[in-house]
Amino acid sequence: MFVETLGELSFPQVQVLLESSRKFHEANNIPMHTARWERRSYPQRLILDMVTLPVNQGHAEIGHGGFISGLIDDTAGFAAVAWAAERGKTVLGKELRSVRFKKPLPLYTIVRVVGMVDEVRGSTIVSNASVMRLDNDHVIAEGELVAKLVDAVRVP
Repeated sequence: MFVETLGELSFPQVQVLLESSRKFHEANNIPMHTARWERRSYPQRLILDMVTLPVNQGHAEIGHGGFISGLIDDTAGFAAVAWAAERGKTVLGKELRSVRFKKPLPLYTIVRVVGMVDEVRGSTIVSNASVMRLDNDHVIAEGELVAKLVDAVRVP
């Protein structure tokens, strides 16, 4: 089941992503991942909990590196977008600067991906994310994302 706090963000792309993912998990009877934006924590962070499935496989029974990089990119990116939106800004031109793989990720493992804004320098926002196993707290991978902050424009 979804954690409603992410729905409060009201970004159309987030809503579409969550709805399509929910339908897929219901149709295949797979437990749903949960995501939440912890705006009252310090630092504010986006947390995604999920189970790795065979569709995420790279080598035999191991999660694909591109899938893990995508988790880091999306989680760090959405953390930057949520942080910026609360301040009347938006994020453009995100770039995943680095991904550091530390351990392999077996399939059917419950993982937590945590993304947070690390630093804001003028119009540049730097966020990071890490993927960790919930059963033993091992960090699987970490990454850093850099993006440009601009004032949000409202269309009348």
